[in-house]
Amino acid sequence: MSSEADLDRELSASVQASPEQRAVYADWLLERGDPRGELLTAARTLKEASTPTGRSAARLAVVAALKHLATWLDDKIPEGKPWRPADIRGVTSDRLGFLSHVDGVLHRFRIASGRDLPLPLSLAQVIPTVTEVGIPASAPARAGLSALALQPVRVLELLGDDSALRFDCFDIELPVSLARLGMPAVTEPSWRFAGLSDVLARRTRPVELRLSNGSLDVDSFGALLAGGRNVSMLWLDRVRLPVEGVAALTVGDGVVPHLRLVETPVDARVAEGLRSAGAFHGLSRFEVKDWPVGAPALEAILRGAASLRHLSIIRSPLGADIPRLLSTTQRLAGLETLDVSGCLLGLGGVTQLLERVSENTRKLVVRFNQLTEYELSSLARLSRWPHHCEVRFEEVTFGAGAHQALAAVATAHRLRMEISGCVLTLCAR
Repeated sequence: MSSEADLDRELSASVQASPEQRAVYADWLLERGDPRGELLTAARTLKEASTPTGRSAARLAVVAALKHLATWLDDKIPEGKPWRPADIRGVTSDRLGFLSHVDGVLHRFRIASGRDLPLPLSLAQVIPTVTEVGIPASAPARAGLSALALQPVRVLELLGDDSALRFDCFDIELPVSLARLGMPAVTEPSWRFAGLSDVLARRTRPVELRLSNGSLDVDSFGALLAGGRNVSMLWLDRVRLPVEGVAALTVGDGVVPHLRLVETPVDARVAEGLRSAGAFHGLSRFEVKDWPVGAPALEAILRGAASLRHLSIIRSPLGADIPRLLSTTQRLAGLETLDVSGCLLGLGGVTQLLERVSENTRKLVVRFNQLTEYELSSLARLSRWPHHCEVRFEEVTFGAGAHQALAAVATAHRLRMEISGCVLTLCAR
């Protein structure tokens, strides 16, 4: 290594992989008097604490480590002075933003609202473990309640080309539509995301894009699916997708392999328009969580995702429509994993999936589906059980009777029953 900075980057590259890697990194940092090592050690102690007294003491140690870290950052990143501890999650700077950690690993930086200059290069140089950056929707009011005060920010104006190449996850807050104020069309890639796709195309590593808390026109959504060749996942979290302009979509085939929707309603017209334009063509993994939408939209997405291998539908009211849609769209045969937790399937829906799941499927998750003890016991009478895949239930909410019923299912179908935490799994012996 040509310098300690190079060795820091090398040691930090896999620090999130395991506790052992974090312990090695912590020892190396502590030898150099680096407070990041103190934070890693305190976070490990907190995670391993088994008593209230131990956890309380460990939390105080984490706070103390963050105080030392804040003082250290004042010297290392002069553009961000003053840094100070915010809470047990991380430290903050009015000039730059909020730096947070998981298990002592400083992994996420949120840019301060109102900042209109690119992030300093020294941030990534001093904290090489930071891989995720949060980008605010707009600057704070600088001119009362005028339109200028609500001006959204351009992504690259905050990141700069170097940071866009450096970070591996961008959490971009979307502004609401400001057309009524005569502002630029903030949801258009040509303004809000100007230049971002060109920078992403130069990356040597994949990147995740998370868009949240605002409005995104459907054409922009389709453009992101079709234009992000280095985008490994597109994540929409509480995003509104207006139906205007759906009929005129000219997106082209999608290339993004992973789409995640969280509390993001998708109108059937939006889903069908994107399907017709080929936006779902590249999807191999599709995740939906807390999605208040009907069966037509899901059917359109499934029909458009011919290469789908992994499907997760969490807490959806679709119920028995899910097995039907998987059958009519012929997607069940290609799935390697299927998670339908909390989808109100009932006995009929769970039975259909168990009987129809293909030989390609390796994992089927049917947790939180309101199955009574009697209904669970009836699974022992199924003529066919998918021995090629593991089937996961929820054990804690059942009680002893349901637990015994699943034990009887395991005996009847010659399965092995495993319990880990809250999850009960039936799989081949």
